[in-house]
Amino acid sequence: GFSFDRRLDPLEYAISNPRILDNIAIRTFVDEYSDAWLGNLGLGAALIQRKEIDEEYLCTAFWSTLMVSAGLFAAGAIIAPFAAMFFKEEAITGIIIFLSLNFIISSFSTVHATILFKQIKQKSIAAVEISSRLVRIFTMLTCAAMGMRFWSLVAGMIIERAAKAVFYW
Repeated sequence: GFSFDRRLDPLEYAISNPRILDNIAIRTFVDEYSDAWLGNLGLGAALIQRKEIDEEYLCTAFWSTLMVSAGLFAAGAIIAPFAAMFFKEEAITGIIIFLSLNFIISSFSTVHATILFKQIKQKSIAAVEISSRLVRIFTMLTCAAMGMRFWSLVAGMIIERAAKAVFYW
């Protein structure tokens, strides 16, 4: 059978393994919480609490989220080489920079996801979450079969966020 772990040598697996990256706070910060960070700007809560939401408010929320996410991407790009030096592994630079793209990508779905949440459309939200996770798995397996090594995991994370952005729109 196909084992994803066997497509990576031990060093590559250690670099990209979600459990190890969680321990060094890279994947946790960038991948899992990019939606939460952007949603917690207060704009998501304001969208949910407001009875009337006009187009201007939605535009302000969207562009504010995009600007903050661009700043977080820039911070990730600046921090990446220092993290690579600290961990003595150059591949971490690319991993952090590419995973930081998730901030920008997530900003395209934050407002839309919040609106669905406000409208209590849990089935739609679940469909987006499940579909994007399936896209991630397919991407990771395809990239691994193509020999992309640890970049298979990174690509899966980025493509999942992009799929969410498309599905929420």
